[in-house]
Amino acid sequence: MTAMEPPDLLRCRCGSGEKAEVIEAIRPLDPTQALKNAVRGQYDSGTVLGKAVRAYRQEPDVAPDSNTETYIACKLQIDNWRWAGVPFYLRTGKYLKRRVTEIAIRFHQAPFTLFRDTGVERMHPNWMILRIEPCEGIGLEFAASVPARP
Repeated sequence: MTAMEPPDLLRCRCGSGEKAEVIEAIRPLDPTQALKNAVRGQYDSGTVLGKAVRAYRQEPDVAPDSNTETYIACKLQIDNWRWAGVPFYLRTGKYLKRRVTEIAIRFHQAPFTLFRDTGVERMHPNWMILRIEPCEGIGLEFAASVPARP
């Protein structure tokens, strides 16, 4: 939904066509690109939030030689005029450090700064974070300069 075009208000399908357009515009990954732009894994035994957890393959009803992913991260490209060259990173998994659903948007770095003594490469990026659950909200993180003292 973050990448879809605004829906046509005259249609009452609530953007389902626009969602489908975004999915269709995702650039397919050939096997070489998949190895470069995606990673998958399976959790092992350890602790999560201070509680001991067993490995996925030790869970009830899971085969001891299971190759089922419990974590995936990938970088996707959307081939349309609005999102050309903008990477989308997707991550999901079980037994992660925290349970959260969010959309983090990193704004493009400016080509130069207003302050001559601060290089662009030293600036922290600006972010907008849309928290979907469990604590709904919007967060903004802006790079700021500390004023020099006279």
